[in-house]
Amino acid sequence: MAEGLAGYEVTYRTNWLVSAGMLAKEGRKFRTTRKGREFLGHDKSRLTLNTILYGPPGTGKTYETFRRCVDICDGEATRTDEQMRSRYQELVAEERVEFVTFHQSYGYEEFVEGLRPTTDASGHLRLTKRDGVLKRIAREAQRDEERQYVLVIDEINRANISKVLGELITLL
Repeated sequence: MAEGLAGYEVTYRTNWLVSAGMLAKEGRKFRTTRKGREFLGHDKSRLTLNTILYGPPGTGKTYETFRRCVDICDGEATRTDEQMRSRYQELVAEERVEFVTFHQSYGYEEFVEGLRPTTDASGHLRLTKRDGVLKRIAREAQRDEERQYVLVIDEINRANISKVLGELITLL
Protein backbone atom coordinates (compact mmCIF):
# COMPACT_ATOMS: atom_id res chain seq x y z
CA MET A 1 0.00 0.00 0.00
CA ALA A 2 2.85 2.41 0.76
CA GLU A 3 4.32 1.87 -2.72
CA GLY A 4 0.98 2.66 -4.31
CA LEU A 5 0.69 5.83 -2.28
CA ALA A 6 4.23 6.87 -3.22
CA GLY A 7 3.45 6.22 -6.90
CA TYR A 8 0.31 8.33 -6.57
CA GLU A 9 2.31 11.17 -4.98
CA VAL A 10 4.88 11.13 -7.80
CA THR A 11 2.15 11.08 -10.46
CA TYR A 12 0.22 13.84 -8.70
CA ARG A 13 3.29 16.09 -8.37
CA THR A 14 4.45 15.43 -11.92
CA ASN A 15 0.98 16.18 -13.32
CA TRP A 16 0.83 19.35 -11.25
CA LEU A 17 4.25 20.52 -12.52
CA VAL A 18 3.18 19.82 -16.12
CA SER A 19 -0.13 21.67 -15.68
CA ALA A 20 1.75 24.58 -14.04
CA GLY A 21 4.02 24.77 -17.09
CA MET A 22 7.20 23.89 -15.18
CA LEU A 23 7.74 20.48 -16.80
CA ALA A 24 7.17 19.37 -20.38
CA LYS A 25 6.71 15.74 -21.30
CA GLU A 26 8.84 14.44 -24.16
CA GLY A 27 8.00 10.83 -24.83
CA ARG A 28 8.52 8.97 -21.55
CA LYS A 29 10.79 11.67 -20.06
CA PHE A 30 10.23 15.15 -18.72
CA ARG A 31 12.28 18.31 -19.22
CA THR A 32 12.28 21.51 -17.22
CA THR A 33 10.66 24.40 -19.08
CA ARG A 34 11.81 28.02 -19.01
CA LYS A 35 9.15 28.76 -16.40
CA GLY A 36 10.38 25.79 -14.34
CA ARG A 37 14.00 26.96 -14.55
CA GLU A 38 12.94 30.43 -13.43
CA PHE A 39 11.05 28.86 -10.53
CA LEU A 40 14.14 26.81 -9.61
CA GLY A 41 16.18 29.98 -9.38
CA HIS A 42 17.81 30.67 -12.73
CA ASP A 43 16.92 34.32 -12.29
CA LYS A 44 20.26 35.51 -10.82
CA SER A 45 18.49 37.75 -8.31
CA ARG A 46 16.80 34.63 -6.89
CA LEU A 47 19.54 32.05 -7.42
CA THR A 48 19.89 29.93 -4.30
CA LEU A 49 23.32 28.35 -4.02
CA ASN A 50 22.45 25.59 -1.54
CA THR A 51 19.80 23.54 -3.27
CA ILE A 52 18.33 20.07 -2.97
CA LEU A 53 16.81 18.70 -6.17
CA TYR A 54 14.46 15.78 -5.74
CA GLY A 55 11.95 13.93 -7.82
CA PRO A 56 11.34 10.74 -9.73
CA PRO A 57 13.85 9.45 -12.30
CA GLY A 58 13.79 11.11 -15.70
CA THR A 59 12.58 14.54 -14.56
CA GLY A 60 15.81 16.40 -15.39
CA LYS A 61 17.59 16.58 -12.03
CA THR A 62 21.01 15.74 -13.48
CA TYR A 63 20.54 18.14 -16.38
CA GLU A 64 19.43 20.86 -13.96
CA THR A 65 22.49 20.16 -11.79
CA PHE A 66 24.85 20.61 -14.77
CA ARG A 67 23.08 23.83 -15.79
CA ARG A 68 23.20 25.27 -12.27
CA CYS A 69 26.92 24.46 -11.93
CA VAL A 70 27.63 26.37 -15.14
CA ASP A 71 25.37 29.24 -14.05
CA ILE A 72 27.07 29.53 -10.65
CA CYS A 73 30.60 29.42 -12.09
CA ASP A 74 30.07 31.60 -15.18
CA GLY A 75 27.03 33.67 -14.33
CA GLU A 76 23.78 33.20 -16.20
CA ALA A 77 24.43 32.70 -19.87
CA THR A 78 22.13 31.47 -22.59
CA ARG A 79 23.67 28.34 -24.05
CA THR A 80 22.58 25.42 -26.12
CA ASP A 81 22.48 22.04 -24.40
CA GLU A 82 25.72 20.99 -26.11
CA GLN A 83 27.53 24.19 -25.09
CA MET A 84 26.28 23.84 -21.53
CA ARG A 85 27.42 20.21 -21.24
CA SER A 86 30.77 21.03 -22.82
CA ARG A 87 31.28 23.93 -20.40
CA TYR A 88 30.35 21.69 -17.47
CA GLN A 89 33.05 19.20 -18.53
CA GLU A 90 35.58 22.07 -18.77
CA LEU A 91 34.70 23.19 -15.23
CA VAL A 92 35.18 19.63 -13.95
CA ALA A 93 38.57 19.44 -15.72
CA GLU A 94 39.54 22.80 -14.13
CA GLU A 95 38.52 21.29 -10.76
CA ARG A 96 36.04 24.11 -10.15
CA VAL A 97 33.17 21.60 -9.95
CA GLU A 98 33.44 18.51 -7.76
CA PHE A 99 30.77 15.81 -7.99
CA VAL A 100 30.60 13.23 -5.22
CA THR A 101 28.09 10.41 -4.74
CA PHE A 102 27.30 9.45 -1.18
CA HIS A 103 26.77 5.80 -0.29
CA GLN A 104 26.38 3.78 2.89
CA SER A 105 30.11 3.26 3.49
CA TYR A 106 31.08 6.87 2.64
CA GLY A 107 32.61 8.59 5.66
CA TYR A 108 34.34 11.61 7.14
CA GLU A 109 37.70 10.32 5.92
CA GLU A 110 36.69 10.68 2.26
CA PHE A 111 34.60 13.83 2.61
CA VAL A 112 36.60 16.03 5.01
CA GLU A 113 39.97 14.47 5.89
CA GLY A 114 41.37 11.17 7.00
CA LEU A 115 44.41 8.96 7.36
CA ARG A 116 45.44 6.76 4.46
CA PRO A 117 48.00 3.95 4.52
CA THR A 118 51.08 4.49 2.32
CA THR A 119 54.50 2.90 2.09
CA ASP A 120 57.78 4.77 2.14
CA ALA A 121 60.88 3.98 0.04
CA SER A 122 61.98 1.25 2.48
CA GLY A 123 58.58 -0.46 2.34
CA HIS A 124 57.39 0.58 5.81
CA LEU A 125 53.73 1.27 6.25
CA ARG A 126 52.85 4.81 7.25
CA LEU A 127 49.60 6.67 7.81
CA THR A 128 49.44 10.00 6.02
CA LYS A 129 46.79 12.66 6.33
CA ARG A 130 44.82 13.21 3.13
CA ASP A 131 42.27 15.94 2.50
CA GLY A 132 38.77 14.96 1.47
CA VAL A 133 36.73 16.52 -1.32
CA LEU A 134 35.12 19.19 0.89
CA LYS A 135 38.43 20.40 2.31
CA ARG A 136 40.08 20.33 -1.11
CA ILE A 137 37.45 22.43 -2.87
CA ALA A 138 37.13 24.82 0.08
CA ARG A 139 40.89 25.45 0.00
CA GLU A 140 40.82 26.10 -3.76
CA ALA A 141 37.89 28.50 -3.41
CA GLN A 142 39.70 30.34 -0.62
CA ARG A 143 42.87 30.70 -2.73
CA ASP A 144 41.00 31.89 -5.81
CA GLU A 145 38.34 34.32 -4.58
CA GLU A 146 37.73 35.68 -8.08
CA ARG A 147 36.07 32.48 -9.32
CA GLN A 148 33.18 30.36 -8.08
CA TYR A 149 33.55 26.71 -7.06
CA VAL A 150 30.74 24.17 -6.75
CA LEU A 151 30.43 20.95 -4.77
CA VAL A 152 27.60 18.66 -5.90
CA ILE A 153 26.54 15.87 -3.54
CA ASP A 154 24.55 13.17 -5.28
CA GLU A 155 22.40 10.72 -3.32
CA ILE A 156 22.84 12.62 -0.04
CA ASN A 157 20.09 10.49 1.52
CA ARG A 158 22.09 7.27 1.01
CA ALA A 159 24.87 8.08 3.49
CA ASN A 160 24.93 8.17 7.25
CA ILE A 161 25.18 11.97 7.54
CA SER A 162 26.62 11.99 11.07
CA LYS A 163 29.32 9.55 9.90
CA VAL A 164 30.16 11.71 6.86
CA LEU A 165 30.08 15.14 8.51
CA GLY A 166 31.23 14.19 12.01
CA GLU A 167 31.44 17.25 14.26
CA LEU A 168 30.67 19.50 11.28
CA ILE A 169 26.99 18.53 11.66
CA THR A 170 26.83 20.59 14.85
CA LEU A 171 28.15 23.66 13.00
CA LEU A 172 25.53 23.34 10.29
